[in-house]
Amino acid sequence: MKFLTAMLFIIFSGNLFAEVAGYEVEIIIFEDKTRHYIKDENWPSLTEDGTIYDNQPAPKNTFTLINNKDFRLNEHKQRLANSPDYKVLYHIAWKQRGLDENDAVPFYINNESKYNDSINSPAEEIKDSIIKGNITLVLSRFLHLKTNLIYMPPKATESASQNKIENSETETTIEPQSTHHTFYINSERRMRSKETHYIDHPLIGIVSLVTPYHLDDTNTESLNLR
Repeated sequence: MKFLTAMLFIIFSGNLFAEVAGYEVEIIIFEDKTRHYIKDENWPSLTEDGTIYDNQPAPKNTFTLINNKDFRLNEHKQRLANSPDYKVLYHIAWKQRGLDENDAVPFYINNESKYNDSINSPAEEIKDSIIKGNITLVLSRFLHLKTNLIYMPPKATESASQNKIENSETETTIEPQSTHHTFYINSERRMRSKETHYIDHPLIGIVSLVTPYHLDDTNTESLNLR
């Protein structure tokens, strides 16, 4: 009898711990439209390799996008949109498994495509701020949210006279310089599920919400992000 009881305990315990935690992750990224910190701060020179922020293909069945009508932070987004001081750059939500440090997969974001008819259009043609990079949810003793982002607000518009050199014999056009500043924004925040968290930075803000849900392994509505 004791042997049977022990075997049943092992079987049911195995099924319990075999269940994989599922999480809904929702992110709002917004900027300070005044941008006064760009002038007030002495920002360091940037030498980091930007290729780590480029979109990479995720393994299949890693993420499932959530329809925007089901977003939980829509009221937060509306309040930000109604403010004269802030502008929402990106709002997205997805479902994923909770994975540890070694297996966690970055979720890549990029708002450049919404400004262009073609995703291959050069960033110099974009007149608004660009945000791109990746966000990673890590499951350990606590939940951790890691952000590796590039924030590119537009520089002040230069006059045409600054882009040309004129003399009596010829007119020389100087190749235009980058039209956007570039700032790398890296952070890691310990999260509590079902709580709204704010990640502050002098240039942008991030509102995040991680909500656990019952992971149905039969769910095949997944998206291979690229």
